[in-house]
Amino acid sequence: LRTWTCKEAMSKATGDGLAAPFRAIDVVVAEDLALAGGPAPYAPPDWSLIALDVPADYVATLARYSPST
Repeated sequence: LRTWTCKEAMSKATGDGLAAPFRAIDVVVAEDLALAGGPAPYAPPDWSLIALDVPADYVATLARYSPST
């Protein structure tokens, strides 16, 4: 479920919605979430994934874009 929320957050953040290449978006689900790879515009290191603090039985992830300069 955490993997899906990461990919869903990425698809919403890019505006691709359900047209996003979900199979090509690689995420690391561990203590710290991370985008491991994907086609443009899903390529790291410009993205970070943040697990949100939500009530028990819920899972939410925020995708944040911050381009490296």
